[in-house]
Amino acid sequence: MSVSLAQRLRLGTSAVHSMAERAGVMAQLIDGRLSHREYVVLLRNLWEIYDALEVSLQHHRLDPWIAPILKLQLQRTDRLRDDLIHLHGPGWRAELPVTAAARAYRDRLELLGEQRPTLLVAHAYVRYLGDLHGGQMLGQIVSRTLGVSIEQGAAFYYFSGPQSVGQLIRDYRIALDSLPCSDALGQEMVSEAQDAFHRHVVLFEEIASTA
Repeated sequence: MSVSLAQRLRLGTSAVHSMAERAGVMAQLIDGRLSHREYVVLLRNLWEIYDALEVSLQHHRLDPWIAPILKLQLQRTDRLRDDLIHLHGPGWRAELPVTAAARAYRDRLELLGEQRPTLLVAHAYVRYLGDLHGGQMLGQIVSRTLGVSIEQGAAFYYFSGPQSVGQLIRDYRIALDSLPCSDALGQEMVSEAQDAFHRHVVLFEEIASTA
């Protein structure tokens, strides 16, 4: 491709990315208005997404498309679980609601894992680079608003410090750009990433209306 995959994904998702950042429960989080209940419901639903994504990525860890972007230090499932146990208790999985949007997103990720694992890269891009960029600011807001720390309630946002975060971002973009991506597949990636952001918009709005 004449434009790198990382740049193509960034440019192709810019508008819907901005939409997702201010949708539903995310607007409340950014503004410091998120309640404890709303936050744990958000984490519960994000756990569904990460669990499906990371199980599928691990299943295809030897795939030449998956291996370069499978950075073990980026995985979030266990950190989400730890935060949920601290903030809600050991019964979080049964006691907190899972939205229809999260179930539909999980179904999509599991389908891709079975039929089109290459497109999981687009969803990994949306989640992990979002965590590495805006997630650092969100972690500070959560810590201030809910009075939690990395050790007790905000582990989800922790990547070993600012310098490590910057290096992870650079390494992730290099890994994306190393993938042998044709123009046609690049467009599929962009479309899938756009769909991922749209799914987040629906999810965030649904949590805001039901938590």
